[in-house]
Amino acid sequence: MNTQTIDHILDAHREWLAAGQPEGDARRAYLLKTCLPGANLAGADLRGAYLVSADLTNAQLRGAKLDQAALELADLSNACARVASLTRAHMHRARLRGADLSAADLERADLTCADLVRAIAYSARLVAAALMNADLSAADLERANLTGADLRHATAHSARLVAAELTDAKLTAADLWGANLTGAVMTRANLDGANLRSSRLVGASMTFASLTRADLTCADLCGADLRGADFTDAYLGRANFAGANLEGANFAGANLDSADLTGAKGRQS
Repeated sequence: MNTQTIDHILDAHREWLAAGQPEGDARRAYLLKTCLPGANLAGADLRGAYLVSADLTNAQLRGAKLDQAALELADLSNACARVASLTRAHMHRARLRGADLSAADLERADLTCADLVRAIAYSARLVAAALMNADLSAADLERANLTGADLRHATAHSARLVAAELTDAKLTAADLWGANLTGAVMTRANLDGANLRSSRLVGASMTFASLTRADLTCADLCGADLRGADFTDAYLGRANFAGANLEGANFAGANLDSADLTGAKGRQS
């Protein structure tokens, strides 16, 4: 699709937005399965656009407005969407491998089953986003805000979540093997049945987090704040709790074989 055609579509879509987004109006951007690899859509206003199964690989979407856009099954691999607005965007099964979402706003976006392998989402806003069964392996989510996000059954092998905000996040049965959660805030997060083997949780704040039946074998929780956390029936073999605050934590039925509790505060005998 050439630049002139794209400009015409964007102009018509702006008219549709100005008219109050009437249903069935032909001016709405309808780009089902459209091939737009490498397209320059920086700053474009595509709120509510229909981009299902569109090819947006390597597209320039910096600062674009894609709030409530339909992007199911769209391919945004290696696209640049820095500081883009994608609030409530529909991105079920979208492909975002290697995409740059730094400082993008994805509040309440639906990323269920999305492919975010090696995506960069530094300081991205993913408050209450739906990420069930999403693949975030090797993704960079440092300082991302995932407050209340739903990551149940998500995969995040070796993901970088340093200083990420995960308060009230749902991570039930999530696979976080080898993830770096240093300094992350996970207050009241639900990690029941999660795989945190060999993960790094140094200095993390996990007060009142639920980790029932979670696997933290060889995890590093040095200096973590674990007050009131629930480790019932958790696997904690060879985990490092040195200097951690364990006041009020529940270890009923937990396996602590060879765990390092040197200098841990508040451990119950």
